[in-house]
Amino acid sequence: MQPDKQSIDWTSVANQVRDLMLRHGVGKRAQAAALSKLLGISFSAASRKMKGQLPWTLSQLKEVADHYGEPSPVLLDSMPHASAPHTATLIVGARRYTCQAWIGEAVSPHQAGRRSASRDQASPEFVALEHAGGWSVYDIADAPMGRRFVVDKVVLHSHCSEADRLVVAVVDDARAVTDSVCEYLTDMGCEALPYYDRSEFLRALDQIEFDAFILDWSLGADTAAEAIARIRASDNPNAPIILLTGRGRESESDIAQMVDRFGVLYAEKPVKLAILLAQLMQACQRA
Repeated sequence: MQPDKQSIDWTSVANQVRDLMLRHGVGKRAQAAALSKLLGISFSAASRKMKGQLPWTLSQLKEVADHYGEPSPVLLDSMPHASAPHTATLIVGARRYTCQAWIGEAVSPHQAGRRSASRDQASPEFVALEHAGGWSVYDIADAPMGRRFVVDKVVLHSHCSEADRLVVAVVDDARAVTDSVCEYLTDMGCEALPYYDRSEFLRALDQIEFDAFILDWSLGADTAAEAIARIRASDNPNAPIILLTGRGRESESDIAQMVDRFGVLYAEKPVKLAILLAQLMQACQRA
């Protein structure tokens, strides 16, 4: 069973990474920069990981250990009861995506079928069902009947080469959302650039050639309407745009107008990162 992220002492995990890097001559002040380069994540995310403020994945710990020529258990043993991932199929509507899934215990009766609107910390976001020796992963609200298992983590791979990495702008004034989306997309092979306010992003839009955009609809006192219009008038007018919406807070008519006029997609918060990536890759293939 994959451990509950809330129960893991991430500071202890980070300290073991620090000790490993020190043994290999990487000083404390240089560790965040070294980790950022090694994992392909932002310096901010690397710094927070080294402080125990962000969780680590098994693959990240293995990559650090392998890079410094240490046996993986040196770091993986700090993740108690960690299970190996299964190759599975993530099912989103009629679409199917190959993924890696960390599958835990059976879903308890009170969790079965719970909708995301009422999801709490004890309720899983994704569940897996086993069919003929293979695993299928569903959003818990869409899963068919059967024996369901908690999915602790889902990872999709973009299969992009370094030269083909998608450059994605992520714009949200909620820093935690922006950072988590950027970290996930970076881990999946994209070049995700964070922006925390509308004016900062609009300046960047004139300087950087983006492949796709993930925009929060509400940006402080403004909306993303101007940014969307600017994107559609740019040199890459067909770039995919995914709007992030806070359930029940935004005007449905305004968002519907953006969908109809500019062909944007949308995703509700809290963001399901694996599904967001699947939407992004599908939209980029069509663009």
